[in-house]
Amino acid sequence: MLNIFKRNKTSEYQERLAKAFPKMLQSDLKVVLKILPLKNHKVKLHGGKIYEVDSLIYQNDFKLKIDNETITIPQRLYFD
Repeated sequence: MLNIFKRNKTSEYQERLAKAFPKMLQSDLKVVLKILPLKNHKVKLHGGKIYEVDSLIYQNDFKLKIDNETITIPQRLYFD
């Protein structure tokens, strides 16, 4: 498949994680995003077995309102 048709999952992960934290924590989040293994889709799950997952962030999420700001939190994260 041509690269122009592939989604940039790293950017997608960063955008979704940015929506999961209040704006006042965005500078801290930028530091954390630099160390998260966003390109590694091989994760060690319970029992020690390593699996390759399609997405590191589960597609479903929920919304929460904090101090008049709505954040969107993914139900699951699969970072190793």
